[in-house]
Amino acid sequence: MTVESDTISHLLTHIKLLLCRKTAMMAAAEAGLYSEAIRHFSKIVDGRRGCSPQVFLAECYMHRAAAYKSSGRITEAIVDYNRTLALDSSCIEALNTRASLFETIHCLLIRFTILNA
Repeated sequence: MTVESDTISHLLTHIKLLLCRKTAMMAAAEAGLYSEAIRHFSKIVDGRRGCSPQVFLAECYMHRAAAYKSSGRITEAIVDYNRTLALDSSCIEALNTRASLFETIHCLLIRFTILNA
């Protein structure tokens, strides 16, 4: 019985840690501290050890992607939106934002090509 108790206690501690980190990340993102938000979400997704629910991880990747986007790191944002969609293929927000980023990249490439022609 104590083994089950220890397992449940460990799981609850892990969930509490994940929720605290997510709260800290969301607060940092809302305050415009995108590098801080990215750091918090990276701790969540890099330290997942296989025991975090896929939906939770998908949401974390999506929010980290938004922080990357807001800080101008388009490539990293696209990578995280792809990870979001790998975990939750029905995430409309990730699909729409990733499409918008691809359009942005296309427009920048066209502008670069015209300027360098």
